[in-house]
Parts: sequence; C-alpha cells; structure tokens
Amino acid sequence: MLLEMGQQVSNWASYYICFSKAALFISGLVFSHAFVEHAFFFVLITYITSNWKSYRLPIAAAIVNAQEGASLLVAAIVAYVADERLGRFKVVGYTTAAFITGLVILCFEYKDSRIFYVALLLVTLGKGGSPTLKAFLKDQFGRNQNSQVAEEEYQNRERAEARHQFWWCTSWFLGALIFTIVSISSRLSLKKPILISSIITGTASLFFVQGIRCYSKEPPERKITLQIMNGWRRLVPFWITLLVYCLVEAAGTTFFLEQSDYLENGIGNGFRIPLNYFSVLSSLTTFVTAGLVDFVTSKLCNKNQRKRAFVVRITLGMLVSFLCCVTAWKVEVRRLKLIKEYGIPKSEVEKIPMSILWLTPQYLLLGIMSGLVEAGMEGCFYNLVPGSMKVYELLFNEIVMGMGKFLSILTIFAFRGWFGDESSTSHLDRYFLMLAMISLGSLAFFSVAAYACYWKIAPEEDVVGSNMEMEEGLAQATPASSSGEPLGNPSSAEQLITQEFSTKRVLKGASSPPYFPLHGDSMATSGWNDVGRKSLRNRSFGNR
Repeated sequence: MLLEMGQQVSNWASYYICFSKAALFISGLVFSHAFVEHAFFFVLITYITSNWKSYRLPIAAAIVNAQEGASLLVAAIVAYVADERLGRFKVVGYTTAAFITGLVILCFEYKDSRIFYVALLLVTLGKGGSPTLKAFLKDQFGRNQNSQVAEEEYQNRERAEARHQFWWCTSWFLGALIFTIVSISSRLSLKKPILISSIITGTASLFFVQGIRCYSKEPPERKITLQIMNGWRRLVPFWITLLVYCLVEAAGTTFFLEQSDYLENGIGNGFRIPLNYFSVLSSLTTFVTAGLVDFVTSKLCNKNQRKRAFVVRITLGMLVSFLCCVTAWKVEVRRLKLIKEYGIPKSEVEKIPMSILWLTPQYLLLGIMSGLVEAGMEGCFYNLVPGSMKVYELLFNEIVMGMGKFLSILTIFAFRGWFGDESSTSHLDRYFLMLAMISLGSLAFFSVAAYACYWKIAPEEDVVGSNMEMEEGLAQATPASSSGEPLGNPSSAEQLITQEFSTKRVLKGASSPPYFPLHGDSMATSGWNDVGRKSLRNRSFGNR
C-alpha cells in the first residue's frame, strides 16, 4: 500500500512540477502581486479612514468598491491590448512600472488627496495586469510543437496548464504566507507594509528583467471577431446572481473590516492579530474549497453530471452567501450592544470585551462562497454559449463583476441613512440583514432559472455543431488558411473536428491528476483550436 501511495505521489509530482528558468524569473512578480494584495488592497478602507478623518465611512467604502470595480474592468482592457496589440511581455512590463510608481508615491506623507488618487490609479493599473502576467507565465509551458499525434498534443496541453498552475499557486501562496509571518511577528503601521511592498515589487521587476532571454514571447494575434448570436440571453439569470454575489463580496473588503473597530485584537502576552489575517484566511478557504469541489466532481460525477456541476456550485454558493450575511449580522448586533453598554472607547488603547476572532466565521463563509461561485462562473459560460463566444469568457465575467462593484456603491448611497461617520454610529446590522435577504431572494431566483434554463445541457453532438458553426464563421471571415487551403473547405473542417473529438473520446476513460480552477487567465489565452478546452482561473490566490 505504501509503495502504491508513493507511486501516486511520484506521478503527481512528475505531472505538476517542472523546473523552468523563465517561470522562476516570472514567479518573483507573482510573489510581489500576492504581497501587495494582502498588504495594501485588503486594508484599503482602513488606510483611507486613518489618513483622512474627514472621509465618512460610506465615502471610504465607495472609494474601495470603485477601485475594485475599476481593477476588474482594467484587467479586461489590459488583456485585450496584450492579446490583440502589444503582446503580453510588453504589457507586463508597462503594468509593473505603473505598479511600482504608485506604491512609491503612497510611501510618502502628503495632505493633498489628489496625489493619493493618482497613486491609487497607478496601482490599480498594475493590479489589472495580473491576469496578463498569469497568461504570460502559461506561455512558458507551451504545447509541444513537434507533436504530430492528436492524443499526444492534447495531453501535452493539459500537462502544460497543470504545471503553470503549480508555479502560479506556489508563488502566490508564498507571497501571502511571508506577509502573514511579517505582519504577525512585528507590529507594522499602515505605511510600513506599503514601503516593504514597493521594495519587493522593485526587486521582483529587476529579477524579471534578468530572464528576458529565457522567455517565450508570442506575438499578439489579431483574432477574428465572430457574430455574437443570441447565446448571451441564457446568461442573464447567471449574471443577475453574480451581481448579488459581488455585493456580498464587496462587504467583505469594506464593512466586515470596519467591524473590527474597538474589538480586542490581542492574544496572550503582546501577541496581536493583524487585519490582514482575515484576507489570508478567506483566500486559503477559497483555494481549498475550489480544489475539493473540483476533486469530488471529477471522482463522483460522470461527464453529463460534470456539465451541470456549475448549477450546484452557484446554488450552494448563494446559500453560503446568505449564511455569511446572517453571521455578520449577528456579530454586528452583539458588537453594537456592547458599545452601547460600555460606551465608545475614547482612545485606541481602550477596547470593548469582545475578541476580533468573532469575525473568523464570516470570513470562512466568505471564502467558501467565493470558492463555490467563482468556480462555477467558468462552467456556466462554457456550457451555455456557442463555440465562437468561448474566448470572451473572461471579458464578459470581469465586466459583470466590475458592474457589481459599482452597484455596491449605488446601494450604499441608496441606504446612506444607515451609515454614520464611523462604524460605531452606523447601522451595519441593517445593511447585513438586507444583504442576507437579497442573497436569499437570489438563491430562489437562480434555483428556478437554473432548473428552467440550465439543467438540460446540450449533448456533445450539439457542441460539435457549435464548432462547425465557428469554423463556418472563420471561413467567411478569412478566405484561406496559412497553408493556402480554404478554411471553409468541408473536408478541412471535418478533419479538424473529427480529430479533436476523437481525441476526447480516447481520453475519456484516461485518468489524470486533478487540477484546481483558478483565477487570472487572459481574455484569449489560446488559439481558436483551443476553444473547447477548460481555461483555468485563479479564483482564490489571484486578483479580483
């Protein structure tokens, strides 16, 4: 038995782990992005309220939500520019330069808030380059161009995706882990993590430049835009649910953090829990949840059941969203009760008799919710749209999530009567209860819509028809292929489709190590012949 387990571990290691000089140089930037994500972006609302006392709580929350929404929209635009115009290497270089410049500006003391907004815009641009950085890392594990056998080519592509995910997840996790160790072992002010982040990012960029000769730099490909048909209509119920999910997620990076005001953050003699602990906890929970769900799905479900798995994931995710909001509501009711009983502390040293660890359950539920919903986003898009639209998966979902962040701003101002200058004078309990009711309504809506629209997924023969439709569109847009043979030639299209799906039938019974669906792929990370594959997204240890 031990020999069998050892063999399985060896097979897993050989499948996922592959040393690459290019990946080693790129991993420094991945590490820096993870460090900055937890050191600055997660505590942005605390940074704003601490530096500008004139900013009331709803204004600070609106700024944070606007930054998160803008970063999602910027990510989609940057991915388009990288894939269609400049190439990923140049875009990674430009966004990294903006990242470093913004962090350096934030290190200085200034009274003019306009300087802060310029710096915030620059770091948002840098954060928006994270998906392109992930796609550039994937380029270093490209397919074997010498492979002439369809089955071998398919296996090489899957192995390359698994290996690049291993490098990305490992680097991102190390960045989060190192920051957690630093923040726990030493009491850092809000400025010091930004200074450390700028130093790490600058060093990582120099390390990145050293590997310029090792990189595989693919030129930008101007892809043919096909007509977007009526397939988007089936996505409308899903996008409505995604907007509600964004409202709850936005509360996790704003008002959940504000609940820590006046709570005891010390454990034992001098040991203090930093706010960033909750960011790492939520991210780790998201990563584990997505991985476990994907593993269980691959082991217990057949092919048709796996196609419908996204419905179950999103439904369970919205149920957890409801539980998360209810938990936050109960915690806030207790916190406000103690503040009323003991009064508002007059100094930062004074605390109410309630530990900051009371926030742990709601952040655990927030991570589980993200792992379920975001892991189902890709499956929803890929199972419901024609083949010609599959490359727009990131573009559509990122835009909708960005709209969800801006919707949270409108929600805050619509109920501005519930918010005071700070959390102790606000009625966050009412806001959390409202989010719980909205989540419950969204759960009922999506359950009905899923049963009516999504549960019966088209069989594989219809997928072949979608690919035929895609090939016909390409044939109309481009009269000839690079080899001189018309793309619209029936024999050529038939040969391509037969080769692809015969490969899938050969590999249907083959087993391969499970992979974790993660967030951060570029908008179009492969050519049109790769449309049918699963794109991996870094939902947990990546940009939002």
